[in-house]
Amino acid sequence: MLLANGTARPTLCAYHADRLKSSVPTVEPEVLAADFLGDIRDFSTAGSVNLFLGNLVKQLARKRIARRDAIALAYISQLLLNSLPAVERAAAAEKAAQKEAEITRFNALLR
Repeated sequence: MLLANGTARPTLCAYHADRLKSSVPTVEPEVLAADFLGDIRDFSTAGSVNLFLGNLVKQLARKRIARRDAIALAYISQLLLNSLPAVERAAAAEKAAQKEAEITRFNALLR
């Protein structure tokens, strides 16, 4: 929130601001992201999502991330896991369509 003179007004009182600072240690976002992601290239397999969740648990246990952030990341991971069957069905349908197109082309050449 900005005051009339353009300066920012804190949203928390000094007591709660100090509590917030002490509850979540400051970790460089790039370092934290590297720890979370490790060797994960994408989230297209259940294994990669599970690896991410394992890293999430480790970081939460070390108190390197806030509980709320961990909850949000776990929920996003659940959404990713729930979407995997649909992604796999779409990939299988695309592969089947390509195979059908090849068969059609081959049959057309035989005629």
